[in-house]
Amino acid sequence: MANRAKATVEQFKQAFAGLNKIERVGLSQLAKKLARGASGFSCGEDLLSEAVVRTLNGSRRWPLDVRVETFVANAMRSIVYGERENKDMSARDFDFDFEACNSPSANAWQPPPPTPEELALARERHELGRAAIEHARETLRTDTEALNVLEGIAADLTAAELREAFGSDLLAFRAARERVRYRLNEWKEERPR
Repeated sequence: MANRAKATVEQFKQAFAGLNKIERVGLSQLAKKLARGASGFSCGEDLLSEAVVRTLNGSRRWPLDVRVETFVANAMRSIVYGERENKDMSARDFDFDFEACNSPSANAWQPPPPTPEELALARERHELGRAAIEHARETLRTDTEALNVLEGIAADLTAAELREAFGSDLLAFRAARERVRYRLNEWKEERPR
């Protein structure tokens, strides 16, 4: 095999920072799935952090001809595999097929199906969020800038995306965002428990 060009730490930092939201969520979900049963990691974020730290300290090097999210995903798989090998465990003990996830196909990024408890919690969070947004809409009905910020938050837009979408200057945006936060916190303090 030819000698593959490896990225510098700075190149990796830039590429990792440039991952879009879908790629970041995919890596987080994969990390959560991989960390299940790996005794050295309490959660997926620990595993994802470990893969990044190992790249930043030079113990892992990113080949430039591999997509950065694929590299990080495979680094996490390798870390977990090594952890399990050290504990004399096999992937079958955890109902996980490493080979099926080694492909960079879309299926490799799919999270495990949610448990009934996770579904119930998600529904509850959704309902609470919907109620808080309705309260804020009602109390801000004449404040167009704050309503724009609220709708952007509900659509999961970043601050930069919100400012660009509504053409707000920085100070007006910050003031509107604070008004929205105040209304959302007001609902949180007033709601029955």
